[in-house]
Amino acid sequence: MEKDKTIERLKSCMLMDYACSAVYHLMAMHYPEEKELWNELASVEESHADVIAKALGFKIINYSDFTIPPELKLIRKTVDYANEIREKLLNDKISLKEALEMMKALQELRNESCYHDLIEKEPEERIKKVFRRFYEVDKTNLDLIRAVMLRYGFKTDG
Repeated sequence: MEKDKTIERLKSCMLMDYACSAVYHLMAMHYPEEKELWNELASVEESHADVIAKALGFKIINYSDFTIPPELKLIRKTVDYANEIREKLLNDKISLKEALEMMKALQELRNESCYHDLIEKEPEERIKKVFRRFYEVDKTNLDLIRAVMLRYGFKTDG
């Protein structure tokens, strides 16, 4: 049974990574002045999902058929927020300040999800080690977003 929970956590992580990656790709299209950053962050999220897929022999899954387990509330919240941002980027004109604030909030939520829904809940040490590595990389990504905010004179609140 615990192995099934680990598989659910891994698939949920992949879904979250792809949802965040899609947002970063849209940011690169809408805000080309920081295109390299957004493409790099998208690439990082995609590489996280690829690591999981390759290590466990997963094939790309059809996420429309996958439901995030109820106990992974933060991952669900992160995916929902990423989808909300994606819709906003597709349908509305958003200021750079608002977009950067949303990216910061998304990355903070992603980090919190990784820590509480993945690292804390995973009993398998080798899987936990992968989640810890993702978490460390994501903390660096948050620092990059904050640095861009500061470069434009926007508050980062942390």
